[in-house]
Amino acid sequence: MEKLVYVSGERFAFCRDGCEEMMTDIGATIVESIADANTVIFTGGEDISPELYGDKKHPSTYYNTRRDALEVSDWKTVNSRKIMKIGICRGAQLLCAMNGGKLYQDVDRHAGGDHDVLYLTKDGQTQLYSTTSLHHQMMSPNYPVYTDAQEWGYSARSTHRDFGEDKRRKTDIPREGFDKEVVWWRHTMSLGFQGHPEFSRGDARDFFHVCLDRAWKEYEYYYAVTDRNFPKPRQYGRDYDELPGLDVPEWDAEHEEDEEDGN
Repeated sequence: MEKLVYVSGERFAFCRDGCEEMMTDIGATIVESIADANTVIFTGGEDISPELYGDKKHPSTYYNTRRDALEVSDWKTVNSRKIMKIGICRGAQLLCAMNGGKLYQDVDRHAGGDHDVLYLTKDGQTQLYSTTSLHHQMMSPNYPVYTDAQEWGYSARSTHRDFGEDKRRKTDIPREGFDKEVVWWRHTMSLGFQGHPEFSRGDARDFFHVCLDRAWKEYEYYYAVTDRNFPKPRQYGRDYDELPGLDVPEWDAEHEEDEEDGN
C-alpha cells in the first residue's frame, strides 16, 4: 500500500521539514490535502490545553488554543476514515488525549538531551534504543484512566510527575509504571512517539522507523480489509515493576525538601 502522508495543523518549518524527510526516507509521498492522505502526522511544539483531557492547568503549562482547534478538527476528520495517525512529541500527547488518556503536565529529566528507551517487541522481546527528549509533559495513556492502549516503549527518567495542580509529585513506578515513550492505540490506528526523531539521523530515527513499520503492518492488516473485526488490543507492560536494561533514577533530595516545604 502506498503511504500518502499529510502533515497536520500549525506546520512549523523545523518540525514539518524533518517529518517530511523521515517519511520520504521510507518511500512515502507527501500530500498537501488531508483528503488525499492515508496517514496524518501531528507534529511537535507547545503543550496542548488540559481541557482536552479534562484537567486543570498546571503552572508550567502553556498552549496555543488556535492550534489545538485546528488539530482537533483534523483528528475528527481522519478518525471517521481509514487513516493512520502518527504523533510526534506534542502530537503524541494530542493522540493520547484524543484516545481518552491523560497527560502528566510537568515531569523532570526529559527537557533536553538523549536517553535510553526500552522497546517491547511484538513477540515479547526487549530492545534498547536511544532517543531525543525535548518535552516537559508526558503521555499517561492507562493511568488514572484506562484507554486500552499498548505501551511499546519505556524509559526510566522522571523523579517527579505532576497532574493538574500537583507540584513535585514523586514518580510512583509500582503504581503507574515507567515513563511512556511509545504508545499504540489499535482501535484508532494511532501511534504516539514521545521523542523527536525528526531532529536526528541516528538511533532515534531508526527506532521511530521500527515502530512505524510495526504500526503500518497492523494498519494494512486491519484497516485494508473492510470486513475484518478488530481484535481487542493486548495490553503491554501494565504490571511491570522493573524492566531489564533500565535503571530507575534515585529520588532527588531537593524534591523531598520541596514537598516538606509545601512547594
